[in-house]
Amino acid sequence: MKTVFERIFKTLRIHILKGLSSYKVGINSKGDITKYFDKFCETKIISMLQKSGIKAVIISEELKKTITINPSAKSGLHYIIIDPVDGSDNYLSGVPFVCLGIAVFDAEMEPVYSLAGNYFTGDWFYADKMFLYLNGKKFNASKAAKKPEDIIYFAFTDTAVNLDNKFREIFLHSSGKVRSLGATIGELMLVIKGGAKSLVDVRGKLTPENFAPFFLIARHTKACFTDEYGNVFKLRSKLLTDEYNVVFSNNPREHAKTLAKLVKFL
Repeated sequence: MKTVFERIFKTLRIHILKGLSSYKVGINSKGDITKYFDKFCETKIISMLQKSGIKAVIISEELKKTITINPSAKSGLHYIIIDPVDGSDNYLSGVPFVCLGIAVFDAEMEPVYSLAGNYFTGDWFYADKMFLYLNGKKFNASKAAKKPEDIIYFAFTDTAVNLDNKFREIFLHSSGKVRSLGATIGELMLVIKGGAKSLVDVRGKLTPENFAPFFLIARHTKACFTDEYGNVFKLRSKLLTDEYNVVFSNNPREHAKTLAKLVKFL
């Protein structure tokens, strides 16, 4: 599957970097507008997965209903969650931070394969149950966890705005640098690589395609992946309309620090 995922990422990256149209082609399962580049990438991914022979139910943001590929295959059924273009607003605005996420789960919704890639930097993570790779080479997670950069990626909420002074004191003044780059998959990649301490999104708006690859990717690292209260979670269902709060940190020490600050204003 590693070869298949690498081919998918590199094929789509060529098209994304050349530029794809942004005209409206429909409405997705969440009621948002589907752009041509969203649908183009999704269709290309599904086609390449189908050629791989995997028997799977495809769950993607741009599909109003799930579809099953290779239903007659003798292998076990899988579920594949796809985010073909994470950072659509970035792509529309010419901001070079746009990502791809694919997560494959078995029939019990245990993760078995994952891909997370940044189209513009060219970086891509692949994980299976045995190994984690960055750009095709085994990734040294221990090295990345030793001293992450002093940055937290924070998705701002109305709560944070209303508690402006308290938020500034707790996060902006004592947490180093706070950023929001507009593509959760890319931000999570940077946390794994040691380019940031944590990602915090407590808007109650993150949906599974935004973070699904990192259930498996995190298992190969010291990263911690919980809700805002430190509870480890699994997907509540296979629906992309389910919304979650996520706190994702490079290592347990940073995770504990982030949670301790969060509890002061949640």
